[in-house]
Amino acid sequence: MATQQWALPHEGLQTADSSTLASKGLTTHMPVCCTSPKPNDSSREGHPSTPSERWSAMHVQAMLSDYLPTLQRNNNGGSLAGDDEHENDRPYYETKSICAEISGFHDKVGALDHRLSSLESMVELLPDRDLQLHILHDKIVAVEDQSRRANVRFFWIPEKEEDMDIRGFLHYLLLSLLGISFLPPLEMQRAHRICSQCTLGSFGPRPVFACFL
Repeated sequence: MATQQWALPHEGLQTADSSTLASKGLTTHMPVCCTSPKPNDSSREGHPSTPSERWSAMHVQAMLSDYLPTLQRNNNGGSLAGDDEHENDRPYYETKSICAEISGFHDKVGALDHRLSSLESMVELLPDRDLQLHILHDKIVAVEDQSRRANVRFFWIPEKEEDMDIRGFLHYLLLSLLGISFLPPLEMQRAHRICSQCTLGSFGPRPVFACFL
C-alpha cells in the first residue's frame, strides 16, 4: 500500500496511509512531504518501534484530531454539526418570520381597503338619503295634520257642567248642536278639560278636549 509522510518541525517523518485519513473523514489537502523510501530502510516500515517514533505518531494523531472539525466544515460547505447548524439556519428562520409578518400586513391592508371602499359607497349615497329624509319628514307632518282632525276642542262650557260623565255630556251636546235626534255612540280615545285657562279671558271656563277614534 502506498504511504504518505508528514513533515513536522524538528521531528522525524511519520507515515500515514490514505485509508486511515479516509476513515477519519479527512482529505489529503494538507501539504505533505513525500519521500521515497531509502534503500536498506526496511526497519522503518510498519509500526513505529523507537520511543521517538511513537511520540511523533501520538503528536500527529493529536494534531489530526484537532484539525478534524475544520476539515469536516470545509468538506460540508462551511457548516458544523450541532450549534453551528442552528447558527447557519437562523437567517432562514428570521427571513421566514419576516415573510409571515409581511403576509399578515398584506391581509390587514386588504381588509382596510375593503372597508374604505364601503365607506366611499356610503358617502356617495348620503345626498340621496338626505333627500329621502326630507320627504319622510314632510309625510309625517302631513299625517300628523290629518290625524289632528280627530281632535276637537269645545269652548265656553261651564265648569262642572259635564258632571262625572264627560263623554255622555259631549254626546248630548253634539245632538243639540247638530239638531238631530239620534247619533250613534261616539268612540273617544280620551276626553277631558285642558289645564290652561281659556285665551279669551283669565276667568273663563277651561276648554274641553276630545280625541275621537
